[in-house]
This record gives sequence, structure tokens and C-alpha cells, in this order.
Amino acid sequence: MLTKIRSAIIILILIIIAFLLQTSAFPMLFPRIVTPNFLIALTACLSLLLGCRKGLAVGLVSGLLCDIFFGNVIGYYGLVYGAIGFVCGKLGHLMYVEDIKFPGLLSAGSDAALCFFSYIFLFLLKNRMIFGYFVVHVMIPEIIGTVLFALLFYPVILRLYRRFLREVRESEKSFV
Repeated sequence: MLTKIRSAIIILILIIIAFLLQTSAFPMLFPRIVTPNFLIALTACLSLLLGCRKGLAVGLVSGLLCDIFFGNVIGYYGLVYGAIGFVCGKLGHLMYVEDIKFPGLLSAGSDAALCFFSYIFLFLLKNRMIFGYFVVHVMIPEIIGTVLFALLFYPVILRLYRRFLREVRESEKSFV
């Protein structure tokens, strides 16, 4: 019970740090650069390690945080981030999570899916933006930044997972 509360607090702290990096620190330091999506990279990496149910929860919390502060409708980003967390958690069972390339690819795919859905539902239906311009000036720079963030911070997330977040099985506990 105590380990579950500790895990939830650590995950919540990671989400808040990623949110603050994405919304305030990075745009202030680099104002002319498209901001990487730190929350989607964190959601993909944590879902890869924690599985589909906890990945869904991490994605839902991250998305609802974006909805509360930036969304026009509550639930859109929560739904998309939650679905991405669930899919990444399912893929975590199929792949070797220790490999550094896989979280980068997963973050790239997740950010591409988020950008594509955002383009369709937030811009295309309002007839606001040309797809080619969106891909070149928004989507590709954001995906590159997100992948770089995922590749740089995945070893830190993996170390936190091994140290604090992994649930110890009964067979692994030592009896004193």
C-alpha cells in the first residue's frame, strides 16, 4: 500500500515537472523554437515501463492537465493522451524496454499521432491551416524535440522505475 502511494506521488511529480518544462521553462529559455512535447514523451516512456493500465492513467492525468490550462474543451487531450498511454503500455509488453531506441521511436510515433489528431480536430475542421505548412513548421520540429527529450531523460526515468516504481514480486522479497 505504501509503495503504491509512493509510486503515485513520484509519477505525479514527474508529470508536474514535465508540464512546467513544457509550458514555462522551455518557452522562456528558447522563445523562437517550437516547444517539444515533454508530457507526451513522459507518457510514452512511463507507459512503456508501467504497462497499459498505469499508462492510461498517466496519459489521462497529463492530458487533463493540458485540457485544464489550454484546452477549449475538457477531455480532448485527456482522451488522446490516455489512448496513447494505453497503446504504449501494450507495446511495452512486446518489446525490450531496456533499449534506448524504442522509447525514442515510441515518443516520435506518439507525438506524430497527437499532432495529426490535433490538426484534424483543432485546425482542419475550422479550415484554418494548410497541412504542408503544419507538418514542416510545427509537426517535424516538435517531434524532433520530443524524441531528443525522450532519449536524454529515458535513462533517468528507467533508473527511477528500477529504484522506486517497480512493484516487487513476492518471490523477490527477502525474508529476514
